[in-house]
Amino acid sequence: MSDDDLLRAWLEELGDSDDPADAIHLAMDHAPALLATPGVASALISDREGDAPRRLLLFAALLEQARLDMESRGRLAESFLAEARDAIDELADAGDLDLETAMPLARAYGSADIEAPDSLLSFLLADIQSRAQDEVFPGDLDAGLDTLRQEARGDDYALHALLVDMLSAVPAPLRPGLVHHIADRDEAWCGRLALYWLLDAATEMRLAAAGGLRERAHRGSLDPAAASPLPLIRTWIPADGARSILDTALREARRRELVGPLERLTLRPVRLVGTLPDGSGGQSFAAALEDDDGPAAALVLLKTGQGVKDAFLVRGEDAEDALSLQIAEAGGFDVDWAVLEPALAAALAEGFSAGRPPAAGFIDVVSACGLGDLRPRTMTAHDWLAHIDPEGEIAGLSAHRRSRLIGRSEKWPHRHEMVATWYEGTAVVDEALDRATGPRQLKAALWTCLEKRRGYWALLMLRTAHVLKAAGDADWRSFAATAAALLDGRSLKKVPIMDYVLSASIAAWQVEEYGLAMAIPDDGVWPGGE
Repeated sequence: MSDDDLLRAWLEELGDSDDPADAIHLAMDHAPALLATPGVASALISDREGDAPRRLLLFAALLEQARLDMESRGRLAESFLAEARDAIDELADAGDLDLETAMPLARAYGSADIEAPDSLLSFLLADIQSRAQDEVFPGDLDAGLDTLRQEARGDDYALHALLVDMLSAVPAPLRPGLVHHIADRDEAWCGRLALYWLLDAATEMRLAAAGGLRERAHRGSLDPAAASPLPLIRTWIPADGARSILDTALREARRRELVGPLERLTLRPVRLVGTLPDGSGGQSFAAALEDDDGPAAALVLLKTGQGVKDAFLVRGEDAEDALSLQIAEAGGFDVDWAVLEPALAAALAEGFSAGRPPAAGFIDVVSACGLGDLRPRTMTAHDWLAHIDPEGEIAGLSAHRRSRLIGRSEKWPHRHEMVATWYEGTAVVDEALDRATGPRQLKAALWTCLEKRRGYWALLMLRTAHVLKAAGDADWRSFAATAAALLDGRSLKKVPIMDYVLSASIAAWQVEEYGLAMAIPDDGVWPGGE
């Protein structure tokens, strides 16, 4: 079957659906093949034969898969993104790029948090400039804000999400000015929007939001609801120009006695559901809450090295659905509430080190869960071990008992579904293949790669032990003992789970390369040669 026929088959599977969820599921099911097949990106962008909406829908879903591939140290995203960039450049150069194509493309890049091609942004900038000649842009923006607020039905976070979607179709140079204009408005709900933008990943957006709040503080129009979270938020964001501006706003707000305790929502805790971290370090928590108006749920996604990737608060039936989904699809289980604060504090510190603020909705999660004093707290693997096992139970075991606990790691992938996702990215296998001439050399090269990642895997085991202990699962001792062994320098070849990680990494590469899993033999023919 030709590549074009394959693409048509995938589009036929999508059918006539215009639901993004269907495109997301299709992209997830076929991600390796879709990302790896030459011509897919350009066909989805350039082919305008009657099904452009479905093609662009699938392209947006694949951009998200490309981002995940990059975060997992994969090898497929780079060529897919390069091909997409070239296709957009060709459309723009030929004068064939139109607004109906450019807008969804820009939204797709913005939603995936991937920088859009310059040619796409230049096209949109030219369009906006031409419109601005006949229209008063700020006035139109204010009218648009009011319309979007009605659509969001008073939900400030939902309004922020709508505005982020709108701004993704605006060229990057114009976005900070629009955010500043919104943050500078005197309405209380604009103050809440500014708080969300203080947590934006882009420095210029944080600068714009902080500048608007500072001007409101000097005018005396900054409301206490927007001023009170500032002392907490300033500890979450990088120590750059945005924080300096924010400190100026905070001093003025304090002088006017506008800063009080962080408002806590009137929500009662019901249960906390957590997951084990996956192989790329992703881990989630979902807090079930309730008040007189009904149920609510606070959800947060953490990622090793990146901090708080996503966070939001939902209410009503959506809250119950979100919690059910967390249990059914993410493998969540009930854990003690004490597990939440250290996990979030450590994630904040990791994000801070990487220059990444937490997700915008994190301020809502913190307020809902009564964590108004939450600050970043750096936690090394040794710190986690001391936190999980403060009495030194693992260290006090005999060498024989510790070895038995380490030996149990062979069964982790069967006992804990998420551990089955523990493997290195396929780019690591590619790198090892470049240095190998046979299966034994490949494994030797991968052992060398794993040795460099000893600390990462120890930390992953300790984060797992943390939630297992909070769930009352005795397996926490096996994870903690194995992590301690890695930290103490035990040979990786004497740790069963690390042999699994190596084999699973090779298997993942094979699935991506050939579309099926097959074991590399100790002797004989293997991928790449004898």
